[in-house]
Amino acid sequence: MKVADKIRGMTDQQLLSLLVWGYEMTIGDVPDCDEGCEDYGSGCANNCPHDKRERAVREWLGMEVRG
Repeated sequence: MKVADKIRGMTDQQLLSLLVWGYEMTIGDVPDCDEGCEDYGSGCANNCPHDKRERAVREWLGMEVRG
């Protein structure tokens, strides 16, 4: 099962945890800013001028759920 499939089947409480904290126990962390990015040190995770974060989340959604 892919992460995106797991999200589609989440309860409201699980979705709340994922959306508020960026983490849900059954799937782990939503990818954040790429530490390899030249702008990472400026704390731009929520206002990334690049599409790296979007790419990371898109790849994460397609990953198999661990465990």
